[in-house]
Amino acid sequence: MKQWTENIIIAVIISIIIEMILPDGNNKKYVKVVSGLYILYVIINPIFNLESEINFNEITNLVIGENVVQTVSEGEIGKTYLLSLQDTLKGQIEDLGYSVDSVSIVVTSDYSDIVSIDIKMKLGTNYDVNKIIDLVLKSYEIDKSAINIS
Repeated sequence: MKQWTENIIIAVIISIIIEMILPDGNNKKYVKVVSGLYILYVIINPIFNLESEINFNEITNLVIGENVVQTVSEGEIGKTYLLSLQDTLKGQIEDLGYSVDSVSIVVTSDYSDIVSIDIKMKLGTNYDVNKIIDLVLKSYEIDKSAINIS
């Protein structure tokens, strides 16, 4: 690491000296580009040398680590999707003029199908069960027997 930083500092100093020596003109911008590429090469070169030192076990651990993160991420996306479905349905029922206490939607493990929908209305609220069931049936592909309203 110490050698790497020394190489970067030397490359920057050499680049600055060359730019100071050159007279102003059209060629100076080309020299700046070349010196910038040289500095970039000095910075990146150790990274390419590290690549050859990585062994197969480390690569396997990285891949396994990414899969674990991906699985957690997919689970979080599924939960967010489910909460969105519940909030949307609750809003649709409230748009009919009814007071909803909670909506619970149960889905399959891959979130592809809705297994059941439980809707709890606020106590003392008058509501038309058939209107709510019709709304749910229009919005979601679910069997009428899987809809529970209480």
